[in-house]
Amino acid sequence: MASPPRERLTFSQAYGHEPLPAPLRLGELPQAVRNALFAVLVEHLTSSTTVTYLTSGAVRRRLRDPWLSILRKQHVHFYQRPADEFEPSWSDVIADIKSTCFNAQFDRVLSLIEFFSREDFLIDPSLADEFNSVFEAYSVPYRLVDPGPSVIPMATEEEGQVVRQAFLDLGSDRFAGARKHLHDAGVYLGQPGKEAGSIRESIHAVESVCKVLAESPNATLTSALGRLKTKIPMHPAFATALEKLYSYTNDEKGIRHAQLGNEANADLADAQFMFGTCASFVSYLIGRARTAGLV
Repeated sequence: MASPPRERLTFSQAYGHEPLPAPLRLGELPQAVRNALFAVLVEHLTSSTTVTYLTSGAVRRRLRDPWLSILRKQHVHFYQRPADEFEPSWSDVIADIKSTCFNAQFDRVLSLIEFFSREDFLIDPSLADEFNSVFEAYSVPYRLVDPGPSVIPMATEEEGQVVRQAFLDLGSDRFAGARKHLHDAGVYLGQPGKEAGSIRESIHAVESVCKVLAESPNATLTSALGRLKTKIPMHPAFATALEKLYSYTNDEKGIRHAQLGNEANADLADAQFMFGTCASFVSYLIGRARTAGLV
């Protein structure tokens, strides 16, 4: 594994006095990461605060919009508290956010980050980017990606780039179905016991793209691929690989047609592989279609 860039290392790490930072595993959110995420939120909250210096020497901080409105929504919809109990004081708001960032389970922290990122059109378009910068700096295997944005697990930074590109390629309305499938695949990937669901949604994303490009909404992936071969330049090996992946999801009991309480025997490694691979295939197919003038 390549070493992190020098600018992400301390002097001690760069010169061997401390160990290099290791990539974190899914579900890990150490104190340093929580602290950095909290710092981003405090910085943005501070920018939406009016400070008054009282004659007694005390300092009064008063929150204003847009954060005031967002925090009211957070009080009701994230913390599930009665609206009339919202107290917009700086100390109360910071105490709530700090408690969540430092004491809550990792998924609750990521849900909070997701909540604020989805409000970034009211705050600052760079908010999600700042959270992603924290994830990258600390080798956290999650990224905020559109649509949403939503927190999606990423096994490696390279996979993160592949997945982000796939979502960009799926930005057109005609690929809304495929985008939803790939999004759900990423969401399931971060939930223990949902690996089969992630695999199912990953291959559905590819299948959906093939149907759109082949203009065959009722086709299977195999038949849609057959039509696509006559429309876009595609190496036979790629088509064969796609068909084999499709066959795998059909043959493995329960993956494509899950029965209640009877999910297929799939693990995280399988789901991560399918997620990254299907994201790559999505971009490959759309890129080929773009070259052929179909997109």
